[in-house]
Amino acid sequence: MRHSGIQRPRQIGATTLVTVMVLFFIMALVAAYANRNLVLEQRVALNFQRLGVVNEATHEAVALVGNWMNAGNLDEQCRPDVNGDGRFWDRYLIVLSDGRIDVPPDAKPPEAQKALANEKTPYVIACDRVGNGDWSCQCPKNHRPVFVPEDGQVRQSFVVRLRPYNDPIRDYGHSANLGRIGINVASCFAASSTCSRLVYDSNEAVPLAMTVQSFVLNRAVRMPPASALVVRRDVDLSDGMQVVNNNPAAGGVVVQAGSDVTGVRDGVRGPAGSPHTHSVAANQALLAAADSDRFFRLFFGMYLAEYVAQPAMRTLTCDNRCALALQALVHGGARLIRFQGDLELGEEVVVGSTESPVVLIVDGKLSINSPLQLHGLVYSKDDMSWSNVSAKPSVIQGALLVGGRLIGDKGAAVLFDAAAMQRLKFGTGSFLPLPGGAGWGLSWDDMR
Repeated sequence: MRHSGIQRPRQIGATTLVTVMVLFFIMALVAAYANRNLVLEQRVALNFQRLGVVNEATHEAVALVGNWMNAGNLDEQCRPDVNGDGRFWDRYLIVLSDGRIDVPPDAKPPEAQKALANEKTPYVIACDRVGNGDWSCQCPKNHRPVFVPEDGQVRQSFVVRLRPYNDPIRDYGHSANLGRIGINVASCFAASSTCSRLVYDSNEAVPLAMTVQSFVLNRAVRMPPASALVVRRDVDLSDGMQVVNNNPAAGGVVVQAGSDVTGVRDGVRGPAGSPHTHSVAANQALLAAADSDRFFRLFFGMYLAEYVAQPAMRTLTCDNRCALALQALVHGGARLIRFQGDLELGEEVVVGSTESPVVLIVDGKLSINSPLQLHGLVYSKDDMSWSNVSAKPSVIQGALLVGGRLIGDKGAAVLFDAAAMQRLKFGTGSFLPLPGGAGWGLSWDDMR
């Protein structure tokens, strides 16, 4: 029996498939080639965006450091803490006797270095953040922050070096740099461990921005008084208020007044050997002719409204027990303090110290009726009354300025402290950014 075979149809189209695949591949190459500019533009746009972020971080760093310079006590994470271990001043700055500002030896750039610190100069502050979160900063007492390592997260960071201007040759004469301090900031789109070495190692493709910003100290007292007590109107020493000036360099004048000085003068004492008759200078024409604003400017160099607006100024707010509130404010790191209105200090407290004197500005009348001990300079815009019936001393060690009249008694004492006045003149005040004191730079290494 014969079977007829069924012939299967032959497969066709393989050549067409290969041809179509080749054409698709060629079209893909043409599309990629045509869009090469788009890819490059996207990468450039990303680089611009990241450089904008690090540039903004650099501005933030300058603002943050400026705030810390004028803040009270800080913890080691750069956060305000009334119980923190001192202020930015105490941790990072050293005020020399002639007004120049130095930094601790382990935070100082090499002597041969000029405008910018080099890789041997340590970073003393480091801050990191993830995404758009808050900055996490380090301001350690040992001046050695622990840099955050890379962990795969998108991070931003900045690191800070200190730059003193206290070399009389390198810095073009130290008189032009009194109260001046600089910071070198580097910020980058990476963790601080990368940012801390990136300035001198440009082999890594990371956006980087740098700046050098100078700050200058707006001094707490421009012209410290040379006498223990200066009053614009009259003084009543009552039964023997004590006013002492043992500093022979001050000229021996203990009390200056624009009008009469009455009461028992047995407690008024100048330097040893100085004539007792020269210790009181009453009816001073300059003081008598000065109004309240001019009287303030004689010592502080500006109007009261301008002075109390400076960034380091702290406002004392209290309804009662104000001496305790004042003590707490100073304990938290405040050195410039103002009170709006009439102030009464009626508690036994110690405010300030010989090493850390304060400036107390009372925009009104001042009344002290307790064994208060205050180190620094006290200014009362209007009249002042001071009484102390306790057996303990009530003392202002520094100087006292009264814009009205003063009534004191035997239990009150002003002891002139020339060293405290020097500290207030050169080592206390507010840091302000110096115009023209910044230099900016951006790195494009990541576009190579």
